[in-house]
Amino acid sequence: MQPQSDDQLETIGGRIRAAREAKALSVPETAIFLGMSRVQLYAWEKGTVTDMRVGQLVEFSKLTEVSLDWLLLRRGPDPEV
Repeated sequence: MQPQSDDQLETIGGRIRAAREAKALSVPETAIFLGMSRVQLYAWEKGTVTDMRVGQLVEFSKLTEVSLDWLLLRRGPDPEV
């Protein structure tokens, strides 16, 4: 993964954005893959959403090749690309 500030990786939104960017995925293509709008994905990344769908998080985890444990809680080492 590209070097990220620890502050960014302390929030789930920051980890979502970092994982997406590390795989060079755009917001539009990621949103389409997850079956959501770009606005929803931006809200995920800003941390303004409190009702994320588990299925979408699982699909995002698969797409970006990061564990759900890391994505949700930052447990374990930060993934590398």
